Amino acid sequence: MQDKGLPFAVFYDHDTSVFGLIEHPVRWNCVSVCATEYPKPQMVALGEYGQVRVYGSQDDLESRVVPENLRFREVRSIAGVAYACAMDRKVFRRDDLDQWTPIHGDLPSRPGPDIVLGFESIHGFGPDDLYAVGWHGEIWHFDGRDWHQEESPTNIILNRVYCAPDGFVYACGLRGTLLKGRHGQWSLVAADAYDLDYWDLEWFGDRLWISSHHGLFTLEGDTLQPVQFDDDAPSTFFHLDARDGILWTVGSDDILQFDGDEWERIA
Repeated sequence: MQDKGLPFAVFYDHDTSVFGLIEHPVRWNCVSVCATEYPKPQMVALGEYGQVRVYGSQDDLESRVVPENLRFREVRSIAGVAYACAMDRKVFRRDDLDQWTPIHGDLPSRPGPDIVLGFESIHGFGPDDLYAVGWHGEIWHFDGRDWHQEESPTNIILNRVYCAPDGFVYACGLRGTLLKGRHGQWSLVAADAYDLDYWDLEWFGDRLWISSHHGLFTLEGDTLQPVQFDDDAPSTFFHLDARDGILWTVGSDDILQFDGDEWERIA
């Protein structure tokens, strides 16, 4: 399918030190994956136009979030439940195996035909304390009932939002943009430190980690510090994830894990 230029995605699972190929690739582009606890411990993979693959707990099925071809950007596990965000400021919550409930309500979508709006990322401290970020630097907060737009210090696209254990919300985006705030009070952090596009955020070892395509950083106070590697240093990063005491970084050419003391190359 790749040789023919057709969209497709393959999936792998990882158990201790072994990767295994999950059977049956899908014929769509996967844009995001998360691990959920509700209604079962499962992988939820999201396609560009709302396609969904659910795998785990003896289930392996494909479905869609909504019938129409809305362009989706991310699926995220928040308190064990999957949430998906999309362009036109759309947000959906997975309430059952194949049930996605829209929670954007009457949130305005597009004020004009030539204006592009949308959410690139969603995260939260819980179901009644969600944050979504995206185009034009927009930041929206959901209190469990209504959405409220918060004043943003930037108009640059925000690619990722992270609600951290330190009680703050962080967001990163293009052109070296990193924000910190909550409750309508936001500020730029480490402004102009690096002229890079930041793509992912993760919390590990009591600090925030930030990735670009070719760089990995930690936030020390209000300063970004590049992560130093010994021999066999990776050249690509992009995706970050932390669970079970391990930080993962996944780039186009490199996969590494970090236990807090040592880096181990996986691929």
